Amino acid sequence: MKVLRDGIVDLANVMNNRFLSSAKEMVVEVLYDEAIEVMVAANQPLAEYDCIPWSELICYAQVVFKDAYGMQGLVQDRFEQLTVSLQPALEVNTLNAFRGVVRQGELIALLPQSPLVEARQDPTLAVRPVSSKNKVLHKCGMISLNFQRFLNGFKH
Repeated sequence: MKVLRDGIVDLANVMNNRFLSSAKEMVVEVLYDEAIEVMVAANQPLAEYDCIPWSELICYAQVVFKDAYGMQGLVQDRFEQLTVSLQPALEVNTLNAFRGVVRQGELIALLPQSPLVEARQDPTLAVRPVSSKNKVLHKCGMISLNFQRFLNGFKH
């Protein structure tokens, strides 16, 4: 968010998380929600499921976004609700890295639906929904230091 504070950009598209929402100087407007899904190697045992239960997910090592992206916190929160600690085996910061690491074997990744579009077309990967009464949702939004000022710029 340094680029916002430094005035380099006026608006950023971000994953909403509790830290952004609590920052008084930041204004977050949630645009949409999307479900979290699981990416696994096509030959990984979880690929056999149509819908993967959380009780199975907690048995596998996770590859996660670096903590600054907010997604790791979302996954950690869900694991805490299950009274299990998330033990990430690896932190990465690009979708190519996720696909490459997961493709190698046993590591799995919990990601929002939209970044998994390419993975769905890859025969070496499988994408499955998580079975849950309460879906874990990724909230995507816009953030600004002064969202109202930004919106006023469009009124002409």
